[in-house]
Amino acid sequence: NNTLNLHITLIKSIMNCAYDNNIIKKNNLKNLKRLSSYNKEINIFNIDDQRKIEKYIINSEEQYKYLGIILTFYTGLRLGELLALKWDNVDFKENVIYVEETVSRVKIDNKYQNILSPPKTNKSNRIIPISKEIKELLVNLKRKKISEYVVSNKDGTQMLMRSYQHIFKSVQKKAGIKYNLNFHAIRHTFATRAIEIGIDVKTVSELLGHSNVNITLNRYVHSMFETKKKAMNKLSKMIFNI
Repeated sequence: NNTLNLHITLIKSIMNCAYDNNIIKKNNLKNLKRLSSYNKEINIFNIDDQRKIEKYIINSEEQYKYLGIILTFYTGLRLGELLALKWDNVDFKENVIYVEETVSRVKIDNKYQNILSPPKTNKSNRIIPISKEIKELLVNLKRKKISEYVVSNKDGTQMLMRSYQHIFKSVQKKAGIKYNLNFHAIRHTFATRAIEIGIDVKTVSELLGHSNVNITLNRYVHSMFETKKKAMNKLSKMIFNI
Protein backbone atom coordinates (compact mmCIF):
# COMPACT_ATOMS: atom_id res chain seq x y z
CA ASN A 1 0.00 0.00 0.00
CA ASN A 2 2.85 2.40 0.73
CA THR A 3 4.18 1.91 -2.81
CA LEU A 4 0.74 2.38 -4.32
CA ASN A 5 0.30 5.59 -2.32
CA LEU A 6 3.48 6.98 -3.87
CA HIS A 7 1.98 6.36 -7.32
CA ILE A 8 -1.35 7.92 -6.29
CA THR A 9 0.43 11.05 -5.02
CA LEU A 10 2.42 11.34 -8.24
CA ILE A 11 -0.61 10.84 -10.51
CA LYS A 12 -2.68 13.37 -8.54
CA SER A 13 0.14 15.92 -8.82
CA ILE A 14 0.27 15.39 -12.59
CA MET A 15 -3.49 15.80 -12.93
CA ASN A 16 -3.54 18.89 -10.70
CA CYS A 17 -0.79 20.46 -12.80
CA ALA A 18 -2.65 19.61 -16.02
CA TYR A 19 -5.85 21.20 -14.67
CA ASP A 20 -4.08 24.33 -13.40
CA ASN A 21 -2.50 24.82 -16.84
CA ASN A 22 -5.80 24.27 -18.72
CA ILE A 23 -4.57 21.11 -20.39
CA ILE A 24 -7.62 19.25 -19.07
CA LYS A 25 -11.06 20.73 -18.26
CA LYS A 26 -11.85 18.44 -15.37
CA ASN A 27 -9.70 16.62 -12.84
CA ASN A 28 -11.46 13.31 -12.24
CA LEU A 29 -8.78 12.19 -9.77
CA LYS A 30 -9.05 15.19 -7.47
CA ASN A 31 -10.79 13.17 -4.76
CA LEU A 32 -8.83 9.96 -5.24
CA LYS A 33 -8.04 8.71 -1.75
CA ARG A 34 -4.82 7.17 -0.55
CA LEU A 35 -4.91 3.60 0.72
CA SER A 36 -4.51 2.66 4.35
CA SER A 37 -0.85 2.03 5.00
CA TYR A 38 0.38 -0.70 7.26
CA ASN A 39 3.69 -1.73 8.71
CA LYS A 40 5.23 -5.04 7.73
CA GLU A 41 6.36 -7.35 10.47
CA ILE A 42 9.97 -6.61 11.35
CA ASN A 43 12.20 -9.67 11.35
CA ILE A 44 15.38 -9.51 13.42
CA PHE A 45 18.05 -11.89 14.70
CA ASN A 46 17.90 -12.74 18.37
CA ILE A 47 21.08 -11.95 20.29
CA ASP A 48 22.27 -15.58 20.43
CA ASP A 49 22.00 -16.07 16.66
CA GLN A 50 23.62 -12.70 16.01
CA ARG A 51 26.60 -13.85 18.09
CA LYS A 52 26.75 -17.15 16.18
CA ILE A 53 26.98 -15.28 12.88
CA GLU A 54 29.62 -12.91 14.23
CA LYS A 55 31.70 -15.75 15.68
CA TYR A 56 31.63 -17.65 12.39
CA ILE A 57 32.80 -14.57 10.48
CA ILE A 58 35.56 -13.67 12.95
CA ASN A 59 36.97 -17.20 12.68
CA SER A 60 36.61 -17.38 8.90
CA GLU A 61 39.54 -17.16 6.49
CA GLU A 62 37.31 -15.19 4.12
CA GLN A 63 36.78 -12.09 6.25
CA TYR A 64 37.34 -9.91 3.18
CA LYS A 65 34.01 -11.26 1.94
CA TYR A 66 32.04 -11.59 5.18
CA LEU A 67 33.08 -8.62 7.31
CA GLY A 68 30.46 -6.39 5.70
CA ILE A 69 27.84 -8.41 7.57
CA ILE A 70 29.33 -7.52 10.96
CA LEU A 71 29.76 -3.92 9.82
CA THR A 72 26.04 -3.76 9.04
CA PHE A 73 25.12 -5.25 12.42
CA TYR A 74 26.87 -2.28 14.06
CA THR A 75 26.14 0.57 11.64
CA GLY A 76 22.72 -0.20 10.13
CA LEU A 77 23.93 0.35 6.55
CA ARG A 78 21.63 -0.59 3.68
CA LEU A 79 23.01 -3.31 1.42
CA GLY A 80 23.48 -0.87 -1.47
CA GLU A 81 25.35 1.54 0.82
CA LEU A 82 27.59 -1.26 2.10
CA LEU A 83 28.59 -2.45 -1.39
CA ALA A 84 29.27 1.13 -2.52
CA LEU A 85 31.49 1.81 0.51
CA LYS A 86 35.11 2.52 -0.39
CA TRP A 87 38.14 2.67 1.88
CA ASP A 88 38.26 6.40 1.14
CA ASN A 89 34.91 6.67 2.93
CA VAL A 90 36.38 5.24 6.15
CA ASP A 91 38.15 7.80 8.35
CA PHE A 92 40.24 5.97 10.95
CA LYS A 93 41.38 9.22 12.59
CA GLU A 94 37.86 10.44 13.31
CA ASN A 95 36.48 6.87 13.60
CA VAL A 96 33.60 7.51 11.22
CA ILE A 97 32.16 6.20 7.98
CA TYR A 98 30.94 8.63 5.31
CA VAL A 99 27.89 7.31 3.46
CA GLU A 100 28.00 9.11 0.12
CA GLU A 101 26.92 6.55 -2.48
CA THR A 102 24.67 3.57 -2.90
CA VAL A 103 24.49 0.71 -5.39
CA SER A 104 21.42 -0.16 -7.42
CA ARG A 105 20.95 -3.48 -9.23
CA VAL A 106 20.04 -2.76 -12.86
CA LYS A 107 19.59 -5.13 -15.78
CA ILE A 108 21.45 -3.92 -18.88
CA ASP A 109 21.68 -6.04 -22.05
CA ASN A 110 20.24 -9.04 -20.18
CA LYS A 111 22.96 -8.80 -17.55
CA TYR A 112 22.65 -7.43 -14.01
CA GLN A 113 25.08 -4.66 -13.15
CA ASN A 114 25.80 -2.34 -10.23
CA ILE A 115 25.01 1.33 -10.78
CA LEU A 116 26.46 3.85 -8.32
CA SER A 117 24.28 6.81 -7.39
CA PRO A 118 23.73 9.25 -4.51
CA PRO A 119 22.05 7.77 -1.39
CA LYS A 120 18.30 7.16 -1.20
CA THR A 121 17.43 10.55 0.40
CA ASN A 122 19.29 13.64 1.61
CA LYS A 123 19.20 12.18 5.12
CA SER A 124 20.80 9.00 3.80
CA ASN A 125 23.93 11.02 3.03
CA ARG A 126 25.32 10.78 6.55
CA ILE A 127 28.25 10.21 8.89
CA ILE A 128 28.20 7.08 11.06
CA PRO A 129 30.57 6.71 14.05
CA ILE A 130 32.30 3.35 14.42
CA SER A 131 33.36 1.73 17.69
CA LYS A 132 36.90 0.78 18.67
CA GLU A 133 36.11 -2.91 18.03
CA ILE A 134 34.72 -2.30 14.53
CA LYS A 135 37.66 -0.01 13.74
CA GLU A 136 40.09 -2.77 14.71
CA LEU A 137 38.36 -5.27 12.40
CA LEU A 138 38.43 -2.78 9.53
CA VAL A 139 42.06 -1.85 10.09
CA ASN A 140 43.07 -5.52 9.96
CA LEU A 141 41.02 -6.01 6.81
CA LYS A 142 42.52 -2.96 5.12
CA ARG A 143 46.04 -4.35 5.64
CA LYS A 144 45.06 -7.18 3.29
CA LYS A 145 42.89 -5.07 1.02
CA ILE A 146 42.43 -6.31 -2.52
CA SER A 147 40.10 -3.57 -3.74
CA GLU A 148 39.13 0.07 -3.34
CA TYR A 149 35.83 -1.29 -1.95
CA VAL A 150 35.51 -2.44 1.66
CA VAL A 151 33.49 -5.45 0.46
CA SER A 152 34.50 -6.99 -2.85
CA ASN A 153 34.90 -10.15 -4.86
CA LYS A 154 38.15 -12.13 -4.54
CA ASP A 155 39.51 -10.47 -7.68
CA GLY A 156 38.83 -7.01 -6.23
CA THR A 157 35.80 -6.23 -8.38
CA GLN A 158 32.64 -4.78 -6.87
CA MET A 159 30.25 -7.30 -5.37
CA LEU A 160 26.77 -7.60 -6.92
CA MET A 161 23.82 -7.17 -4.58
CA ARG A 162 22.29 -10.53 -5.42
CA SER A 163 25.67 -12.23 -4.90
CA TYR A 164 26.05 -10.77 -1.42
CA GLN A 165 22.53 -11.81 -0.50
CA HIS A 166 23.45 -15.37 -1.46
CA ILE A 167 26.65 -15.12 0.58
CA PHE A 168 24.68 -13.99 3.62
CA LYS A 169 22.25 -16.87 3.18
CA SER A 170 25.23 -19.26 3.13
CA VAL A 171 26.74 -17.67 6.24
CA GLN A 172 23.52 -18.18 8.19
CA LYS A 173 23.50 -21.86 7.28
CA LYS A 174 27.18 -22.37 8.16
CA ALA A 175 26.71 -20.51 11.46
CA GLY A 176 23.94 -22.93 12.43
CA ILE A 177 21.00 -20.54 12.17
CA LYS A 178 17.84 -22.62 11.90
CA TYR A 179 15.85 -19.97 10.05
CA ASN A 180 16.80 -17.74 7.14
CA LEU A 181 16.33 -13.98 7.02
CA ASN A 182 17.16 -11.57 4.21
CA PHE A 183 20.03 -9.09 4.43
CA HIS A 184 17.77 -6.19 5.41
CA ALA A 185 17.03 -8.02 8.68
CA ILE A 186 20.56 -7.06 9.81
CA ARG A 187 19.62 -3.37 9.52
CA HIS A 188 16.43 -4.03 11.49
CA THR A 189 18.48 -5.87 14.09
CA PHE A 190 20.84 -2.89 14.44
CA ALA A 191 17.91 -0.51 15.00
CA THR A 192 16.22 -2.83 17.49
CA ARG A 193 19.42 -3.35 19.51
CA ALA A 194 20.06 0.41 19.53
CA ILE A 195 16.60 1.11 20.92
CA GLU A 196 16.91 -1.75 23.44
CA ILE A 197 20.05 -0.24 24.97
CA GLY A 198 18.37 3.15 25.28
CA ILE A 199 19.62 5.16 22.28
CA ASP A 200 17.03 7.86 21.62
CA VAL A 201 14.85 7.46 18.53
CA LYS A 202 16.10 10.70 16.90
CA THR A 203 19.68 9.41 16.98
CA VAL A 204 18.62 5.97 15.69
CA SER A 205 16.71 7.65 12.86
CA GLU A 206 19.76 9.71 11.85
CA LEU A 207 22.06 6.68 11.99
CA LEU A 208 19.67 4.75 9.74
CA GLY A 209 19.36 7.65 7.31
CA HIS A 210 15.56 7.77 7.51
CA SER A 211 13.99 10.79 5.82
CA ASN A 212 12.08 11.61 9.00
CA VAL A 213 11.83 10.33 12.55
CA ASN A 214 8.23 9.12 12.07
CA ILE A 215 9.48 6.29 9.84
CA THR A 216 11.65 5.06 12.71
CA LEU A 217 8.85 5.52 15.26
CA ASN A 218 6.31 3.58 13.20
CA ARG A 219 8.66 0.80 12.15
CA TYR A 220 10.17 0.05 15.54
CA VAL A 221 7.24 0.82 17.83
CA HIS A 222 7.28 -2.73 19.25
CA SER A 223 10.94 -2.49 20.21
CA MET A 224 10.38 0.91 21.78
CA PHE A 225 7.45 -0.37 23.82
CA GLU A 226 9.57 -3.24 25.17
CA THR A 227 12.25 -0.72 26.16
CA LYS A 228 9.63 1.42 27.90
CA LYS A 229 8.38 -1.61 29.87
CA LYS A 230 11.90 -2.35 31.09
CA ALA A 231 12.35 1.30 32.07
CA MET A 232 9.07 1.31 34.00
CA ASN A 233 10.04 -1.86 35.84
CA LYS A 234 13.34 -0.27 36.87
CA LEU A 235 11.51 2.85 37.99
CA SER A 236 9.06 0.84 40.08
CA LYS A 237 11.90 -0.83 41.99
CA MET A 238 12.63 2.54 43.57
CA ILE A 239 9.58 2.12 45.76
CA PHE A 240 11.41 -0.48 47.83
CA ASN A 241 14.22 1.97 48.49
CA ILE A 242 11.97 4.57 50.10
